[in-house]
Amino acid sequence: MSDESNEESSAFWPLYFPTTTFSPTSPEYRLVMDLIPPLKGHVTAESIKHHGAVPIFYSELIKTIKVDSFAELLLADPETALSCLGMAVHIVAGAQPESAAKLSETPPYNRVRVRLHGFEPQTPIRQLRAASVGRLVSVKGTVIRTGVIKPLVMAMNFRCTKCSNEVRQVFPEGRYSTVPPGTACEMCK
Repeated sequence: MSDESNEESSAFWPLYFPTTTFSPTSPEYRLVMDLIPPLKGHVTAESIKHHGAVPIFYSELIKTIKVDSFAELLLADPETALSCLGMAVHIVAGAQPESAAKLSETPPYNRVRVRLHGFEPQTPIRQLRAASVGRLVSVKGTVIRTGVIKPLVMAMNFRCTKCSNEVRQVFPEGRYSTVPPGTACEMCK
């Protein structure tokens, strides 16, 4: 793995793995690097720009990707598997000359979301149970009512009142608590 791919990957890393530090020896990084070759030629920045996500058919993905145990990881730990896949798609789309300009028009802090289509079996909404939490499920249903959209805060910058240093705080799963006013950063404590 080249230093250039390490540099590019370390720049994308906080978007996909905000709670872990980048390491070229991590299993997630190795999986991202293994996913890049099969995705080349299948991903464009056009779909990312228009949809903010890349639609990928599950059956084609499993046939294309020759990574051992990726299907098992996708079922057992979908958050990690989809983060690795999203980061690989982001790198591939950004590496294509015609796509790089389109991808650069979107804010750099946006992460690419992968939308899996055709995942089986489909589970009716009324059959979802607590055992489904944290697992990959496919749901089919009809939307009959919508509500107000609440913003999902994944990360926020706070400014120290003493030194004006900005500190980025990550909120896993969008659960956040405000930092008490007047709180100093780690350097000023």
